[in-house]
Amino acid sequence: MDARHLFAIALAVASALSLGTADALQLREAITIPADQALRPGLIWRLIRRSRWLWGALCDAAGFILLTVAIWQGSLVLVYPLVTLALVWTLGLLAVWFRDPLQRREWLAVAAVAAGVSLFVATTGSRHEQVSNASGVGWVTLAVCGAAVLAGAGAVALRSTGRRRAVLFAVAGGLAEAILAALMAGLSTRFDLGFKAVVTSWEVYAVIGAGVIDVLYKQTAYQAGYPTITLPIMRVMDPLLAVLFGSMLFDEQAWAHGASFAPALVGLAAMSAGLILLGREPRLAVDRST
Repeated sequence: MDARHLFAIALAVASALSLGTADALQLREAITIPADQALRPGLIWRLIRRSRWLWGALCDAAGFILLTVAIWQGSLVLVYPLVTLALVWTLGLLAVWFRDPLQRREWLAVAAVAAGVSLFVATTGSRHEQVSNASGVGWVTLAVCGAAVLAGAGAVALRSTGRRRAVLFAVAGGLAEAILAALMAGLSTRFDLGFKAVVTSWEVYAVIGAGVIDVLYKQTAYQAGYPTITLPIMRVMDPLLAVLFGSMLFDEQAWAHGASFAPALVGLAAMSAGLILLGREPRLAVDRST
């Protein structure tokens, strides 16, 4: 692995810490907003009037800037799964703030999720660089399919309660963030062309629009409570979908072959087991908004 890829990994880790802090700060505020504000502009309006949430938004912006530069230096396949490490940092902060420390079993579950994703990305091939730009058909397909899934998941979630509501909004939030990551990867291809090429590209405006949708779905997922369900789902769906989108849109190498296939399956199994354990934990998997 060359110096450029090592630099991309370092930026990804820094991004994970920043995004993890943002998740914790914003979740603490979002769970106090009444449920009738879900997926409404009023949810964001109430949140931006709170200083803690604004600090979280700054951490979120810093994390995405670091992530965009990391993708520019590496690729979605190399960089984005490392952001899953934010989950460990976020749950640790929430455990301190709620004065409800995670027990050994819960930390093992969190470690299984982080290690599983890390093992998966480490064994998904040696060719991490982006080898082509996405086609117009690819972008349109992603936009149409993504919008349909987000709208459908949101509509069903609004009519649901409890864990089901939390899971559906978390799935939608993870998808929204993965779409945003794909657009950021597309935008990063303009960086070598100069500032004018960046600000006049369609990607920069698509990133802004997708960012607004991402914020709305993420905050609604936080508002639903159940942090040990919503956070792991979003932090795992996000990178796995980003890897898929990177493979489909940019022809990035994203799949294990030969001797690396078995370790990749082990990584996915460990990640799935950790998510199941966290979702079934009765002490922490509760609705904090009540």
